[in-house]
Amino acid sequence: MHAVFVYGSLKKGFYNHAFLRGARFAGSVVTAQPYSLFSFGPYPGLYHTPEYRIAGELYLVNDAGLQRLDELEENGHEYLREKIELHNSAGESLSAWCYFCLLPHGRGLRGSGVHIDDKGVASWQRRR
Repeated sequence: MHAVFVYGSLKKGFYNHAFLRGARFAGSVVTAQPYSLFSFGPYPGLYHTPEYRIAGELYLVNDAGLQRLDELEENGHEYLREKIELHNSAGESLSAWCYFCLLPHGRGLRGSGVHIDDKGVASWQRRR
């Protein structure tokens, strides 16, 4: 099984969540390191530039599920799958795959459907 961190349209209630069929939800998590999250309209893109820790969901997927996500995210073309460190609600450290955007930056966080909480953690809120 592969742990995958999702932060945008793959989250529960969002329009690409069906691509996680057969996956097991493993909990809500936050990135250990800060990243930048940009809006491309109906979906976000994550970048390595440090800005905010990012909230998302952790799923366990099999090989076929990971391949399905690689195809959706156009791994190596639009996004690049990389391992990152996360923290769960108990403060434990976890490692998971994450898709980083390779496209030029979209609009910044503010006013783009992203919520930043009082702890400086950003989460994607826009629904389509």
